Amino acid sequence: MTTLRLMIPATWDASLDSCEWAILDRPGLSGVDGLDGKAKVLRRGKDILSALPQCDETEIVVPAAMVGFIPAQLPPSNHSKILNALPFLVEASLINPPEETHAVLAAQTDSQIVVAVIQKAWMKRVLDRLARAEIFPSRMFPETLLPNLAANLSPNLASNLAVNLAVNSWALVCRGHESFIRTSASQGFPLDVDASSETAPFVLTMALAQADETKRPASLIIYGDYPAHAKAWATQLALTITRASQQEWFVSNAKPTVNLLQGDFQPSGGISRRLIAFKPAAISLLGLLLLQVSFSMVDYAIKARENRQLTLAMVTQFKATFPSATTIVDAPLQMQRNLDDLKHGAGQSGNADYIPLLASVTTSIGAISAERLKGMDYQNGKLTFALLMPDMEQAQAMRQRLSSSGLSATIENPKPSALGLDCQLVISASGS
Repeated sequence: MTTLRLMIPATWDASLDSCEWAILDRPGLSGVDGLDGKAKVLRRGKDILSALPQCDETEIVVPAAMVGFIPAQLPPSNHSKILNALPFLVEASLINPPEETHAVLAAQTDSQIVVAVIQKAWMKRVLDRLARAEIFPSRMFPETLLPNLAANLSPNLASNLAVNLAVNSWALVCRGHESFIRTSASQGFPLDVDASSETAPFVLTMALAQADETKRPASLIIYGDYPAHAKAWATQLALTITRASQQEWFVSNAKPTVNLLQGDFQPSGGISRRLIAFKPAAISLLGLLLLQVSFSMVDYAIKARENRQLTLAMVTQFKATFPSATTIVDAPLQMQRNLDDLKHGAGQSGNADYIPLLASVTTSIGAISAERLKGMDYQNGKLTFALLMPDMEQAQAMRQRLSSSGLSATIENPKPSALGLDCQLVISASGS
């Protein structure tokens, strides 16, 4: 499974601005945050949408500043109805009206929940631009949840519970005005960081002061620009500051705990989106089909023209042979009948007469045994045998042999009996 991960900027013009991307080889997503390290990065780059590579799936990484995490308490009522109205549940903490806010459940413990919110208009604009480029993501989540909370731990600590790892450390991605911090598996917030300052960021100081004692971290993991005065920060914040051993937080393989593609933005038409991958093959197949149809039509036109020429030649010959004929419907059949009439007038028998027709039958299938033959009749150029056959399969085999020899044969009135199958075999000369 290959994943195309796109980092969408907060201010982004899809036709002009490029976005950072990475192709990840992900045989499976880990359910324990921070223990599986990086996914295998196959390629990385920065391009506009039309130049992006194709992968099995696509996921969108949203800037930390675009997504807020709001803790709330579920009221004692129908939880399913409350979850359908999350924007109104956290309305007091929103900047925009609830109607303009898309909200999903980020985490839940008993009656306590964390709600992830984002502007509907911004999210819709991004998805529409991606759709026009035939990109249909399966996941969308904030970059806040990408850095591993235990990226600096050694492998011998991998047996610890994920919850302990999350409680014991926060992760700070330090990149100036676009910095952000991850505080748990499903929470974080953006902040402005000056890595050269001797004073720790005020927002970070306030967040630590307001953190519950059970959730206050013991260490802060730094990604990106490492503070020049890390020791001073550590003293001010009363925690240990370490630099992450793996700085590639963007390609972390940790399982995202939040997917913004829910509710009104739930992905739909999965089958049709998968068919997009077969679009080049479908176009080629359609081209071959059209070519085949064209050849068939040309071949049909040629054969139809030849058939008209043969029919015209037979009609011409029929008129030359029988100038007294005024109406010509089926030249070959009429010629055969006129030929039989001439033979009869000269004292000769035609192909449809009894003796020649019976001779043709015996030549084709041989003599019919007395056990099978129950009766025989000849009328109007048709020879009818009343037969007792073992089954329909053998009756059809006899009919097929007669047809192969140029005779017209049909099976009529088949009736099962105690001894086999009673039927009538009607035979005539072909064209008579």
